[in-house]
Amino acid sequence: MQVIQDCGDIGDEFIRYTLSCYDEGTSRPAPGPRQAQPPRRQPQMGKPVKMTKEMAAMQKKIKAQRGQQPAPAAPVVVPPVRESRQEQPGGEVREFIKDPFGKAYLPGSSLKGCLRTALAYTLVKADAMNMKLVDDLLENNQARREWAFSKMSADLFCGDGKGDAKADILKTLLVRDSEPLDFNAWGAMTYVRVMNDYRGRFDVKSGMPIRLETIMPGKGAIQIPFSVNLRLMELDRQDALPLLQRAGKGKALSLLQNKETFENALRLFSKALLEHELAFYQQYRQNAAPGLEFIQRLMKDQQDNNSIYLDLGFSTGWHTKTIGMALDEKDISDIRAHFGKYDTDRPNKNMGSPGVNLFPKTRKWAKTADGYRPLGWIKLEIIQN
Repeated sequence: MQVIQDCGDIGDEFIRYTLSCYDEGTSRPAPGPRQAQPPRRQPQMGKPVKMTKEMAAMQKKIKAQRGQQPAPAAPVVVPPVRESRQEQPGGEVREFIKDPFGKAYLPGSSLKGCLRTALAYTLVKADAMNMKLVDDLLENNQARREWAFSKMSADLFCGDGKGDAKADILKTLLVRDSEPLDFNAWGAMTYVRVMNDYRGRFDVKSGMPIRLETIMPGKGAIQIPFSVNLRLMELDRQDALPLLQRAGKGKALSLLQNKETFENALRLFSKALLEHELAFYQQYRQNAAPGLEFIQRLMKDQQDNNSIYLDLGFSTGWHTKTIGMALDEKDISDIRAHFGKYDTDRPNKNMGSPGVNLFPKTRKWAKTADGYRPLGWIKLEIIQN
């Protein structure tokens, strides 16, 4: 055997190991066949020994001596000086997703999920979903929560209405990962402030501090290649039993095969999302100014330049990942009540606080050089090659 050490410059994020390798020039005896052995019924540490009278007497004497020893004094506990909650150390750091080489990147699956929500919202607003599915959802008490909305998704995007991947229109939408990012230049670890509604008062939520590795604003554009396979759509159209054509009552196909229609669908969802956030912050008189001013800046840019803003990534809220904004308030209230408790009768916090109409009532703000701002917002620009 030889022992070798990797002396290359691999960076601080890796652990350097000493590796062993087999030297082919060194001969060694060939291993012989392993002999079969009967199974052991006793522990390998040795056979159990029966306690004698002498051993029992010695054990009794030792126990008596231990009983005569004074108990150790209780340690003096000095109460710590509590720092302000925002400055407390501790708490986990949520790491930004990285490739096997330790480089940060934006996964295409995250952006595609965001686009899927935007398209689903547009299709529901265009009456492309059978709204009876909402009633069926609320009447089914046996459905697993993680699959509860699968029928709605299948009705919008799958031509067979069953959720088969072969019939999913979004298989024509290919979104790739971004190029690796230099996290030292693009990112930073930032403190996240959770803002919560306390009976009409908007304030910082108590709890363990949250720290994230995030991509910081003002660093430039991150390019993510994506494409729509029009050839696959054409082959489906020529098929004797076209499936992609039927998705969303035939309306899903039109959103994807035309660039202008596709962008308008995203813009419709973006506008609704910004208006929803604006209405949320406007109901508070105190502490909501950073969020309100931030959303107002995005809305002005959207109005002036027809921009598309989406909320992407960790903990960006229920409305950014569901079709909730396309449903009426009664449907949302019924869904919250239906899924508001687990089978153990324990409250499901993902459905908000029981008895509180405002939902969701928390927002996460990230600390930046310009103060706190809502987390996860991106400006999407589609460049056609």
